[in-house]
Amino acid sequence: MPLDMRPSEEIDVANRAPTEPPKSPTVRDVIVRAREIIADKKHWCRGIWAKDVAGNQVSVYSAEAHSFCAIGAISRASIELGESLGVGDLIRDATHELNKPSQTSFHISHVNDNKGHAAVLALFDRWIAENPPQD
Repeated sequence: MPLDMRPSEEIDVANRAPTEPPKSPTVRDVIVRAREIIADKKHWCRGIWAKDVAGNQVSVYSAEAHSFCAIGAISRASIELGESLGVGDLIRDATHELNKPSQTSFHISHVNDNKGHAAVLALFDRWIAENPPQD
């Protein structure tokens, strides 16, 4: 059988394996990404969901957002990973997971604002370790 020398955009792709649609982000995906966002202390803050580099309050949706509290990081991660529909559900579910009594005796916002950066990362790390990826 001779080689097909047509330009690639003209080649029949009917016999290629179908591609899977992109998977929707899971709560675990959001929590892992939120932890990445605030891993460096300079990208973490207290008392406000998001701040710009000058320390002014901004929306978590803003391109100017530079540092985030734990819930702000969850919100930002949900936006980065989520579809436009369902982002609110991802934020609610991720926050709920981190607030379970097995994770902390305090609400995540209390841990963030009163216990500090290391305690927030420990909370995220504990949840991530106890909830491995599902295949």
